[in-house]
Amino acid sequence: MKKIIVLLAALCLPAFLFGCAPAEQAFEELSLIPRNEASGQKAGYSLSAELTSARIRDESGLMIDYSVTDPERLASLAEILKALQPFYGEAEGPGHFLELTTPESTATIFVRAGERIVFEDEGQFLEADRVAYISWLDGLPEEAYAFAKHPAAALTGMGLEPIKTTCRYLRLDGSYAAPEQPDPPEDITLTDWPLSSPLPLPEFSREPSAVLISVRLNGAVIFEDAAANITEIILEEASRYEVTATAGFDGPYSSGEAAYTYVVETVRPPEISIETAGAETFPGEVVILRVNNLKGETPPVCETPIANTVTFYPDGEGGWTALLPVSYITVPGEYYADITAGGLGKRVFITVRDKRFEEQHLVMDGETTAETLESEAANYEYNRVYYPLRFESDTERYWQGRFIRPVEGGRITTPFAVMRYTNDDPTPQRHGALDIALPTGSPVYAPNRGRVQFAGFLTLTGYSIMIEHGLGLKTWYYHMDSVAVSTGDMVEQGQKIGEVGSTGYSTGPHLHYGMSVRDVMINPDTAELSELFAF
Repeated sequence: MKKIIVLLAALCLPAFLFGCAPAEQAFEELSLIPRNEASGQKAGYSLSAELTSARIRDESGLMIDYSVTDPERLASLAEILKALQPFYGEAEGPGHFLELTTPESTATIFVRAGERIVFEDEGQFLEADRVAYISWLDGLPEEAYAFAKHPAAALTGMGLEPIKTTCRYLRLDGSYAAPEQPDPPEDITLTDWPLSSPLPLPEFSREPSAVLISVRLNGAVIFEDAAANITEIILEEASRYEVTATAGFDGPYSSGEAAYTYVVETVRPPEISIETAGAETFPGEVVILRVNNLKGETPPVCETPIANTVTFYPDGEGGWTALLPVSYITVPGEYYADITAGGLGKRVFITVRDKRFEEQHLVMDGETTAETLESEAANYEYNRVYYPLRFESDTERYWQGRFIRPVEGGRITTPFAVMRYTNDDPTPQRHGALDIALPTGSPVYAPNRGRVQFAGFLTLTGYSIMIEHGLGLKTWYYHMDSVAVSTGDMVEQGQKIGEVGSTGYSTGPHLHYGMSVRDVMINPDTAELSELFAF
């Protein structure tokens, strides 16, 4: 029978090291030796030096590479190798590689571990003592086996361990073993899962042969099917669902079932809507943007060419509101607003229709103009004291329902957004308010609840008031004869705040009544004549 040389580095050794080999016979450091009846050689592994390590590996994935370096274990392996006997027949069963190393040589042989333990190298087969070799393999730690760990799974990037398993794995000696039942895993709960998003399903560390998905609501099974039949699962009710994924594994090295559980708490996704004052939007009006069902404290974000700044404010549980003013100088056309809320993005479109505003020619007394509109001191006072208040916004919505007209009766002498020419000045000014003519001393009432931002006298506008109604919505009052409130007061709808007059830049007794969202003037009739602000 042919002798198999595993490594070609020759080393001449005396025959007495192996007892019966003739003195002239030379053996390699690591050689697989068959029985040779003529020479009297015994089968086994020729070892001219002590083993320094034995590496066990399986290219098929049965094992993680594992190295043995313990001298006692290596010595017991050497005795098994030296006692190998010739094997005649078919070698069957799962296998692994055994890589042997001495200080100067390395050899690798394939080991089949079926009913009989057979060492195989280039067509040469030798049989080991099964009891001895299995005993030696039993010393390998469980973690050396790739399939000794329970199958794991991942759910949206989080680790998911089984709650129970019947899986078993194949050991090198051909026997099956079951890992210990897993410790109770940590509860995995996905909160705030949007109803519009498909139910998340786990991904497994090993490809299962089949997966059964079961969904429970209040303990009752509401859905159950094989994962292979499922395209997606859309839950219809905002609630707490318990999900179980039972995965079956059927492979050459492991088999069984493992059950994984997790909880999904669903919420309705953010709802983004747009509201306008009527069927169409015009320059000088307001668009109200609403987002509902938004969890957390992070406000929605809006980008639109209509306004530089759009701010959302909390308005009830999960609700957010933004007032988007459309300036009276906005060019008619189609506009958009990109709103992002809770990871959901939506583009809404806003059509601004054409609107023609009136022209007005006004004659002002030169002395009055010089003391007010043309006065550097008067304009400085206004810009320092009053103008910065336009940009302040309170996060609380003070107003409730529709606004009322702040005066009773009267005649509108200047409509909103009129293009006004004064004293034949060729450059017009836009009048961003209503002028309502009334006798001096006529009472002025708060059109809705709000906080008084300013109440006092200014050279340019006379006795003036600004009320913040919340969310940046403001009302303005100029040219009054007197004020009946103070800065910082909270006023209620219908409460008297002052009296009509003709102070500051004025031609006669009237109330200059304006409304704005922050610093953008809007039509006061919007709040009075529609239900837009009555949400």
